[in-house]
Amino acid sequence: MRRRDLHDVMTLVAAVVFDAAAVFGGFALALWIRFETDFIPITKGVPAWGHMLRVSLIATGIFLIAFRALGLYRGNNGRFEDKIPRVVRAILWGFLVYIAAEAVLRIEPRFSRPALAMAFATVSFLVLLERYILYRIEWNLARHLEKVNRVIILGTDQLAARLGDAVLAEPFFRSRVVGFLSTQEDHEAEVPEDRVLGGIGDLAQILKREDVTQAVLTDIGIGHETMVDLIVTCEKQMVSFHLVPDLFRILTSGVDIHNIAG
Repeated sequence: MRRRDLHDVMTLVAAVVFDAAAVFGGFALALWIRFETDFIPITKGVPAWGHMLRVSLIATGIFLIAFRALGLYRGNNGRFEDKIPRVVRAILWGFLVYIAAEAVLRIEPRFSRPALAMAFATVSFLVLLERYILYRIEWNLARHLEKVNRVIILGTDQLAARLGDAVLAEPFFRSRVVGFLSTQEDHEAEVPEDRVLGGIGDLAQILKREDVTQAVLTDIGIGHETMVDLIVTCEKQMVSFHLVPDLFRILTSGVDIHNIAG
C-alpha cells in the first residue's frame, strides 16, 4: 500500500548490500572457525584460502537470488519477529541450492562440509542481525519521512475502520487516510462522521480534490458492476485500486498487511 520513491530504492540497495556482506562474512567466519581454531581436528589438510573465498562469493550470489525469489526484498512492514521464519527458510534454500550448484559446476575442492554446517549458524546469525538493524533504522526513518501516499477507503464498516487504524499505525506504509466513502446509504457507519467525505458516487470528484494516490475497497458486497465502475474511475485518474477481502481480520494476524492491501 505504497508507492516506491528514492527512499525505497535506497533501502532496497542497502538490504542487498548488507545481505551480501552478512552471507559472505558468515561463510568466511565458518572457514576461520574450521581451519584456524582447534574446534574440530583437521585430518585432510587446509585448502587454499583464496579458493575457499571465491567459492564463498559464488555462494553469496546464490543466496541473494534465493532471497529475491522468496520475497525478502519486497519492503518492510509488520513486526520483525514475523519475518524471522521467512528469512531462515530463505537461508536454508540458499544452502540447498548452493550444494546442488556445487555438484553441477563440479567445484573442486568442495566447500568443507563441517565448515558448511557451521556456516548455517554463522550466516543465519549475521543475516538476522543485520536485517534487524536495518529494520530498526528504516522504521525510525519512516516515522519522520513525508507521507507519500494519500489513501481513500471505500467503505465505512468495521473492516474499513480497522484498515484505517492499521494504515495509521504502520509507519512503513508512509500513508495517510484522507477519508472514507460510504458504499451503502442505509448502512450504519463505524467510522467518525467527519471522516466520511461522501458516497462512492462522488469518487471521481473526491479523487481529484483530495489528490488521492490509492483507493481501497473494503465492502465487496456492492456488486460486480459497481466494482468495475470504481476500478475504471480510478484508472482514469491514475489511482491505484486495491481490494481487501473479508478475511482481513484473520490474515492480519499472520500475514503482512502490505500483501493484503497492496
